[in-house]
Amino acid sequence: MKQFTLPLIGIWMIITVIVCQKPLHIGIIYDSELGITGETLIKRFNDLYEKIEYYADFPIRNYSLPSPPKLKLTIREFTFGVVCNLVQSDVNVIISLTACNIAQLIESQIIPYGIPYIAIPRPTCSKEIINLSNIRTTTTTLWIQPTPEQTGRAIYEMSELERVSQALLLVDKTNMETDIALDLVLQAEMNDEKFVPYISTQMFSLTNQINPMYPTSNTYDTIDVLLKRFEDMRSNSSSFLLSHIFHIQVRPLDLNQLYKIYQNRYIFRNYYWILPTILTITPNELIRVATTNQFEQVATGFFRQFPILNEEDCLNLNIGENMRLLMSEIFQCNTNNITERELEAVYMILLSSQVTILMKSLSIDFMDIPSIQDCDAPSFQPRPYGQLFYRILISLAELPKWSNLLFYSLETDVQGKSKFLFTGNFSQNGDITLTEYGKFVAKQGLLSGLFPNTFRTFQNKTINVSTSFDPPYIVRGEITKDNELLNAEGLAIDILNEFARRLEFRYRLFLPPDGEYGVKITNTTWNGMVGELLAGKTDIIAAPLTINKERSQDLFFVGPFMEDTLGILLNTPQQNEELFQMFLPFRYDIWLCVIGSIFIAAFLITIFSIISPFSAWNLAIPGATSDEISIYHSIWFTVGGMLMQGQELRAIACSARTVTLLYWLLVLVIQATWQADLTAFLTRNVIQIPVSSLEDLATSGLSLAAIKNSGTVKLIQSATANEYYSIVYEKIMGNPYVLRNLSDGVAYVRNSTKNVLLDDKIQLLHYLPDNEETLTVVDDKKVIIPIGFAVRLGEEYAPLMLSFMSILRERGVIDHLLEKWNVEKIKYTSNTATFNLVTLRNMSGAFIVLSVFIVTSLIVLIIEIKWHKYSLKKEKLHPKSKNSSNGHPSIWRRFTHPTEDIPKPKLDLSRNPTLKQLKYAGHRRASAAFDATVITAENQTESNLE
Repeated sequence: MKQFTLPLIGIWMIITVIVCQKPLHIGIIYDSELGITGETLIKRFNDLYEKIEYYADFPIRNYSLPSPPKLKLTIREFTFGVVCNLVQSDVNVIISLTACNIAQLIESQIIPYGIPYIAIPRPTCSKEIINLSNIRTTTTTLWIQPTPEQTGRAIYEMSELERVSQALLLVDKTNMETDIALDLVLQAEMNDEKFVPYISTQMFSLTNQINPMYPTSNTYDTIDVLLKRFEDMRSNSSSFLLSHIFHIQVRPLDLNQLYKIYQNRYIFRNYYWILPTILTITPNELIRVATTNQFEQVATGFFRQFPILNEEDCLNLNIGENMRLLMSEIFQCNTNNITERELEAVYMILLSSQVTILMKSLSIDFMDIPSIQDCDAPSFQPRPYGQLFYRILISLAELPKWSNLLFYSLETDVQGKSKFLFTGNFSQNGDITLTEYGKFVAKQGLLSGLFPNTFRTFQNKTINVSTSFDPPYIVRGEITKDNELLNAEGLAIDILNEFARRLEFRYRLFLPPDGEYGVKITNTTWNGMVGELLAGKTDIIAAPLTINKERSQDLFFVGPFMEDTLGILLNTPQQNEELFQMFLPFRYDIWLCVIGSIFIAAFLITIFSIISPFSAWNLAIPGATSDEISIYHSIWFTVGGMLMQGQELRAIACSARTVTLLYWLLVLVIQATWQADLTAFLTRNVIQIPVSSLEDLATSGLSLAAIKNSGTVKLIQSATANEYYSIVYEKIMGNPYVLRNLSDGVAYVRNSTKNVLLDDKIQLLHYLPDNEETLTVVDDKKVIIPIGFAVRLGEEYAPLMLSFMSILRERGVIDHLLEKWNVEKIKYTSNTATFNLVTLRNMSGAFIVLSVFIVTSLIVLIIEIKWHKYSLKKEKLHPKSKNSSNGHPSIWRRFTHPTEDIPKPKLDLSRNPTLKQLKYAGHRRASAAFDATVITAENQTESNLE
């Protein structure tokens, strides 16, 4: 009997110790901002109680450590006395799930007792409040929340990453997150950032009821009313660019309200819906709400701080091992059925249990504390080891590893299953890092990568494409009886193939039955390719569709992928072969300057020779004649110099020679320019196009026409506010001829030289044959015609196709294809020239001028003969003495007395050195014209210079 006594006593003692051991008592305080009722909160913790208690020490489980303590959870709604009641109940740790102001009040009540306090507030507290709490040396408060500053920066950074043209902050109450986001926008504008997202705010009301206490107060519309207004604005204005809506609700989210939002099919076809603040509903509840419309892929997401939501999140080694093991054992790494704040409270309970085990291993019994019977007593003993517990808890929590804001976005797979996936990590300093899956989405969807539930590929689906058989867009192909186009080639096909490879689709090409691009027949009806698209018979228009306002109201344009100009097709004018073509190198003003330079240079040479004391005439140099100071001979000299005839120099004075040198330089430049340009002018025939713009057409007498209902007509019609455009449009509309295609248009132009056709330049160039000589195409470069593909408005693949088209242009793919198909080839342009041999007609102007001068010379000769006879007759009537001359006969005497001996000038034998240098300078005839031996002695004297 004694043998069994000792074992039984040992077992009894162990059981007694376990039974009598105090549990870890944790108090949980919640308020009305939690979003769920207290019964629901109590039920969730009761459901998790056994797992929490069993797995609390799982990451540190070791036989050398004490066993985990029992847990006691006390859950209370906040009242002003609830903290005192919990203190009197000997709680070891207090966790609050309240608003920020209540969390601050609880902290102020707990500080004197030294009880560890974990605050998980919503709405969250500012960074300043948390810093003030942490600087206290006696603090035992641990704050678990993203700050409003962090959330506001994340909103701005997401808008910038998404390149949002216009974002809306939809708020129910004033909050710091909105203010921070707007401040960042203002700072970016002041810093002249390259891209600044435009962010606006809009208040909304949860109900339409008027406050009975303030019946005259302003009330805001509910979200469903606002969304209907957005829809109307978007349909009535093409400039309404709203794309991202941030739903910032300070109050708890209402599931009924969310159902109204997510059931609006229009909203999620056009907007991204983001919930940036802490959710008060579970992710699974949000999935059920967001997938009420099973036929739509909803682009929605939310921010959270706790880093584990799905199974794949536990594979992230950046998360602490302690957290990954706990979440794996308790939730199997799937926390979609619990709210984030509840999950954080569960995690803190688990860590608190681990802290007590570690403290107990150090022989510190954290739960063995003195009771406080009356918390209102003037003096009491604070709980010991509160700060030690606080420091160990911070170390185990590894808060820096999950202090960032994580973005989870909804994805729906091909089987229709939806889940939220982690796509972006927003750090506290504003850096954004895409996850591996986010990078995959970004690469496949050509967007930021944050929203996987956007269109990425057609998944090898076969789609119908409408096109037109117009070179160079389609240059060849086979047309079946069903208007299907087979084996097509051309620019549009190459671009379409790029889309097919990137978006993973196959296609069938169809031509419109009526051959039209698309004209609006009624307010809702179109014909041609546009009508086929809007009727759902085709999915894409892959043709050179002109982008205009009327079409943009019913179509989503993918592009433009190129810009064309307005083409003018007209008959080629006759080649210009003017009689005086040889004079065309210089304009009339240049000719006037050349003629003027001849007379000005002659005048200056004459004046300088008369005035200068060193001219041959003034020095009385032997052989000097009055030709030097004769304007007539100076003009003859300059004309000879201009014609490169090598006239002898008559000017002796340096001043006159300076003018002569400058004149020769001018002649050299003129001659070089003349010879170069004359060669070009005489060996080519210039085609002068009579018109080159709409302004020319408006003021011309030509007959204008365009293809009926073409984009060119709509383009000119939309600009009729311009006077010239209005005149051109009236001429086109007043033309009785109806042109249905380019073939009719070309035939119309060939019919008369006064007829002109207006259309896209590229199509006109490629429609004409390469050897066309009778027609020509000119373009008005001021009229730009954007050309692109088109899809239906609201199609999920439309934004992706537009982004991919931009990438093709940026990478030069479009330019390469334009060069491949020779899109910019030129047939004729204004002032095009063809080079030929010089013909007699080209030189006819020179012969005409020669004939004029010959006739003029004959007339002058007749005048000279008449004048000579008149002079002889006059001399017989009035004879003069031979000695009446002063030795220097006038110029006219040489004509009237050609046989009379003219006295020769005296030979000047002056010893003056200056005179000796100038005596025979530049005058070759001076030494040969006179013989010094015939000069009498009395004439051999010094010159008298005055």
